[in-house]
Amino acid sequence: MKILEIIATLDPGGAETLACELAIDFARRGAQIKLFLLAGVRNQRGEFLRDRLENIGIEVIGSEPRRPASAKNLLTLINILSNWRPDIAHCHLFNSEIPLALSRLIIGRKASTYVRTLHSSIPEFKLPRIFFKFFCSFFDYNIACSHAVEKSYLFTFGESSKKKLTIIPNGCYLAESYTSAKEKRQARLQLAIATEDFVFCNIGAFRGSSLSTEQKAHDILMKVFAEAFRERDNVLLVCAGDGPLKEGAQALASGLGIKNKVLFYGNIPEIWPLLRASDVFVMPSRFEGLPISILEAASTGLPVIASDIPEISILKPGDSWILCPLDNLAYFAETMIKMKNDISKYRHFARQESKIIRDRYSITVCSQKYWDLFNSSPSTLQL
Repeated sequence: MKILEIIATLDPGGAETLACELAIDFARRGAQIKLFLLAGVRNQRGEFLRDRLENIGIEVIGSEPRRPASAKNLLTLINILSNWRPDIAHCHLFNSEIPLALSRLIIGRKASTYVRTLHSSIPEFKLPRIFFKFFCSFFDYNIACSHAVEKSYLFTFGESSKKKLTIIPNGCYLAESYTSAKEKRQARLQLAIATEDFVFCNIGAFRGSSLSTEQKAHDILMKVFAEAFRERDNVLLVCAGDGPLKEGAQALASGLGIKNKVLFYGNIPEIWPLLRASDVFVMPSRFEGLPISILEAASTGLPVIASDIPEISILKPGDSWILCPLDNLAYFAETMIKMKNDISKYRHFARQESKIIRDRYSITVCSQKYWDLFNSSPSTLQL
């Protein structure tokens, strides 16, 4: 089977991670894989992902940074589809859906099956619904990464579109077991974090029109952390991720008096040392699709404090997760204090429940569902 994976760029995002992990697992199953990038490789994380792909023989096309919406990208994609003739053309995120749909409009249906994975419960661009419906017609399968994304999709396109829609929960490479005390000490030594510090960890891009509407809600994170721990020693908040709103978040942390308690690590190639060095994972997102970082954190045995939204609540494995309403910052802050003060209990629950996360959301489980769908498509049945 030939599979073409299409995404704008390689960076720390969850959709980008999924595209890479699927490509790697498909290759291990014997498929021929190409990955086409519309905007190239960005930062160390992107380089790390590209190297992983190329080291097992997957061709990465378009590594150089560039503008995604270009005639050259469209022509390159048309050339790949026409000459390599993949059985499956699979795109992630809206900015890769447009060129794939246009390519199909130009070259016709040919033999490929066209698939897109929907990663967010909120449309990525505020465009008229008829525009989304038009592009919907060019895809044979629409894959929602969660029930919340399915609900949003059906609201946008109507119940009649359900016949072309299926749910495949996101999966990813997960820790093989919960973090041991020795692994935690080694990770803290690597990151220069003191043994006695209590560490809350957050992973998420600083992207959006403003901090007050940003998906990952770093403004709320800073406010609740300041409320809970401004006057307390030996408590840190570590944030991994980058984006245009990071400076605003740093300024907010300074204004709240927690500048010296918040570490902004930016984009990092590997998240595992950071997760192993932490005590609690915090995710106050306003909306999600199915967040991969929370699964990665839980697989290492970290307790979780997160926003009480459907996209996250459906993932909750048990008592190691506490979900908080985003409109109640005081409760969120009290929850952080509560979990810190009783960390032994929550760590015990988290270690037990880490296996649940690994069993449900490993990349192997996710990839198998994609594999079964791809093998049932008209293009592969012709082989």
